[in-house]
Amino acid sequence: MQPILAIEDLSLVYRLPKGRRLGVLRRVSLSIGAGEVVGLLGPSGSGKTSLLRYILGVGMEGSESKCALLKFEDMNLLAMNHWQRHRLRRERMGIIFQDPTHRLSAFRRIRRQLEDAGGSCSSESGALASLERVGFVDPGRIASSFPYELSGGECQRIATAQAIAANPMLLLADEPTSALDTVAQRQILDLMLKIRRERKVAMMVISHDPELLRALADRVLRLHDGVIVGHVPSPARSRSPRSKPGTTLQMTGERATQSVLDVRDLTLTFGLPQPETGWMPLPDWGRTRKFHAALQGVNFSVQQGSFVAVVGRSGSGKSTLAACIAGIALPQSGEMLFCEKPLLPVRSQEQRAQIQLILQDTVGALNPRLTVAQILEEPLRIHRNQLPGKSGRRYTDKQMQARAYSILGDVSLAPEYLTRTPAQLSGGERQRVAIARALMLQPTLLLLDEALTGLDHDLQDSILELLGDLRRHKELTCIHFTHDLRRMLIAADQIAVMDEGLIVEVHPAWEFARKACHPASVRLLDAMLLDAEEQ
Repeated sequence: MQPILAIEDLSLVYRLPKGRRLGVLRRVSLSIGAGEVVGLLGPSGSGKTSLLRYILGVGMEGSESKCALLKFEDMNLLAMNHWQRHRLRRERMGIIFQDPTHRLSAFRRIRRQLEDAGGSCSSESGALASLERVGFVDPGRIASSFPYELSGGECQRIATAQAIAANPMLLLADEPTSALDTVAQRQILDLMLKIRRERKVAMMVISHDPELLRALADRVLRLHDGVIVGHVPSPARSRSPRSKPGTTLQMTGERATQSVLDVRDLTLTFGLPQPETGWMPLPDWGRTRKFHAALQGVNFSVQQGSFVAVVGRSGSGKSTLAACIAGIALPQSGEMLFCEKPLLPVRSQEQRAQIQLILQDTVGALNPRLTVAQILEEPLRIHRNQLPGKSGRRYTDKQMQARAYSILGDVSLAPEYLTRTPAQLSGGERQRVAIARALMLQPTLLLLDEALTGLDHDLQDSILELLGDLRRHKELTCIHFTHDLRRMLIAADQIAVMDEGLIVEVHPAWEFARKACHPASVRLLDAMLLDAEEQ
């Protein structure tokens, strides 16, 4: 049977400044049959996304390639011009990118963007039906929203709806579930299996998660350093051993009694005037204003040196709460205390330095014009950070460079990355740079908003071990806003469940599975246990 996609002897090189060259793919060959699902497994930086972009013919500026064959059905893609490739992508291929927020127009409502995708979404009723298919319980609100009003997980589901709207022959998915909570992951996985069964759609699914590929793919190819090193017919996840109290990933024992953060009755409704400024965050000129209560009286406290995981489905308010604590968003009411001092709308330089936020969207978080070295040194230059324990002495340029070099090694990146720009990094590498930048100032409170989702499992464990060391030796306090309940049951001290803008229950991590009783907690546990049973 003729394959729907065939690639032979593909080599890809990126041109870097000062005449340097970076080889990302070397003699890659693969084929995908009609109705077949092929998984591509590999760590961040192995060339997975570069391969997908080459197939699509997008984002290849500054690269050189050699390829003996690139065929889709009976069409030679190497002989097509830009417009022919564009038409083919629109009519015959579906694409789910890793960073969906930047693939949606910030100036158009979701309904219009879905209708532009054509196919089953070409009408308003079809757009609403497509949103229901990807797991939205309130498709009317989502359809009338702008992308910046939605969470990363909600944008990911919208991108999935767009990709399958035109009934493509080939679906290319780059980390399609990395930004989703456990329940939404299950819904998207079931939807992709249904599409494959009913429409015989061929798929290439790129992921660092072998469990996802085992549930979805017929065969899995392992990509390492730009080379396909073998087939993995039944990938087994490299599990880290479940930690007992006192191991690296879970810090127990005596806990400091000082409260680092207290949040009391925090509320934020989008569409209402902001306090102090009166600025309308969500303008809606000439239309009836719609309000969305993102936070509805959030209360919780975090002790010094602890690791608290805030889990919940996408759209539950996790990112909004993180933005309020970091000072990016201003709540309408409520109070926040940091080290027993109020966090005011205008914060002191010391408070800004001591509270660091790692965002889920690394594309927007890193300045594309700066090198990695400049990105890492920038916080020290802005805050004029003093040497620890040496009052009055500032970092010199050499000391800044040495600290950037050291922090980069802590997140498993080689020194040569210091001269690269964000555009020359993979999604996982950008995430590691963002983590390194947040650690440059030696913060007291570290906020992680889905900061580990773009990393492979081994690297996630190494980052959590690094944070564990900082918690023990530097009394770092961490709040991780995530959907990864399974990993947080191992790594966190406490787990808080968020639903509909509220913290609905909080339990110690080692007792969460036994004590959790709220329906939102039960849904997350059920989805996690269902995945475990299938494995």
